[in-house]
Amino acid sequence: RAIALSNIYNAFYPKREKIYDMRAYANYMLKNYDKALNDYKIALKLSGNDYSQKDLIRFGNLLLLKKKLSHAQDAVDLFNEYITTKNMSVFEQSQMLWIKSIFKIENHIPFTIAEEYNDLINSLDEKDTKNKFYISCDKAYMLYLLQQYDSALALYNELIIFAAQNDEYSKNLQALYAERGWTKRQLGQNIEANSDFLNSKIPINDLQDYEPTFSRQEFVKEKF
Repeated sequence: RAIALSNIYNAFYPKREKIYDMRAYANYMLKNYDKALNDYKIALKLSGNDYSQKDLIRFGNLLLLKKKLSHAQDAVDLFNEYITTKNMSVFEQSQMLWIKSIFKIENHIPFTIAEEYNDLINSLDEKDTKNKFYISCDKAYMLYLLQQYDSALALYNELIIFAAQNDEYSKNLQALYAERGWTKRQLGQNIEANSDFLNSKIPINDLQDYEPTFSRQEFVKEKF
């Protein structure tokens, strides 16, 4: 019924991305993955050149649907193709890079993740310390997930020194100490890890929540 109503709406009224979002969800529930994917492609074009928070869901589902129809690398290639059509702030670029990186790690195609983070960081203005700091935090997290623990540890060291010296970022020290502690644990530096856990001031029963991890991707339903 949702698909039928969407088709009727599109026949008589100006095309709107929200209708395609709704129809994409209906097609997904019916396992019409090719039609759902096409609806998201149309929605992304109709939403214009400027990025919106709804695009966050669309791009995530675009990856999932293309993978179901083909291969994970094909999904990444399609993602990269459509992402170039959007004008995004640095923060929005980092959101998209996070989504793509988690997808690549989950699907065992981790190549170029670190390089893409480097490219984004290097593209920033030298005075843009805020974005550099937070994107570097994301990069350290990804390095942990990639099991590149030595590189992750080196970056966490830099981030903790920077945050400790700048009050604006001191609120991030709790998570950074905990994540560095888990990194040291992976490297067998248990005494140093326990010191970081202590410095984080996180209750011992809650520390597990701070280990870098990810959940398997699922289809995200838009709130219509």
